[in-house]
Amino acid sequence: MRNLQLFYHTVTAQVVIVLFILIKILLVPYLVWRFLGATSGAMVVLDVATIVLGTLLALSMGMVGYYQARHFERERMLAESLWYMLCVHGPAGLFLLYKWLNGGAWDTQLLLVLSGWLSMFSHPMNLVGFYGPWVDGVALLAMAGCYLLGVFVFHDEHRHEKAEPMSFQHLRVKGRLK
Repeated sequence: MRNLQLFYHTVTAQVVIVLFILIKILLVPYLVWRFLGATSGAMVVLDVATIVLGTLLALSMGMVGYYQARHFERERMLAESLWYMLCVHGPAGLFLLYKWLNGGAWDTQLLLVLSGWLSMFSHPMNLVGFYGPWVDGVALLAMAGCYLLGVFVFHDEHRHEKAEPMSFQHLRVKGRLK
């Protein structure tokens, strides 16, 4: 049952990523075109929306890692988190491998979708001045890092089975805190 729940969380992570892609590719450009048209401010709004969506995607990867960590065994947390990180980010890693080996990425619709998967994080990097063939790989590592960060935040918050009560009585001096 535990593995089935983790599988559902992994599929949910892929759905979240696809929703972000659809918002970025379809909804945001339509709304900008509808309300701003082809003005000079439209490009600025699109750039800011790209940065915001890339940030939200990174936060959602951390959230997915945090919620998946609930189901990891404490003794095997690192191994399980690495395995599920590969399940979540594996499609993009395979796409990058294909892209680097063949030098192109636009020959099928599947590759177009996978490129959009990575562009959620790499386009904001482009906007702030990072360019080159390595940007997609760095974006993938950053998303995987956000996932692992969520796992380790959960582990850090729950490392003690019971919280120890704090006593503030020693801080009281004549009825008030120091």
